[in-house]
Amino acid sequence: MVALQNPVLEQVIQSLGFKDSETFLKIQAQSLLLQKIAYYRGRIDLFVKKYGVEYDGFLNRFNDFSQSMIEKENDGQDWDDAIDFVNIYEQRLQEIL
Repeated sequence: MVALQNPVLEQVIQSLGFKDSETFLKIQAQSLLLQKIAYYRGRIDLFVKKYGVEYDGFLNRFNDFSQSMIEKENDGQDWDDAIDFVNIYEQRLQEIL
């Protein structure tokens, strides 16, 4: 159990309806992770819409797309990063549930 060093902060957390600081921290961490997941899923959705394929299809058809090489490379890196972040944040979310 996490006990805060600041009793006033602990009182504020409890006055907001949380059992204790550990419950508060867990809920806040879940909320932030869900926000991050939603953000990166949104990025993935933008790339899927832009290229009309999922990431694997993008890799397989990379040279078929009309965008400049630099744009495709940047999009591919950003897309890959977004997928990685979704996986990382989903794993962390499962760990704290």
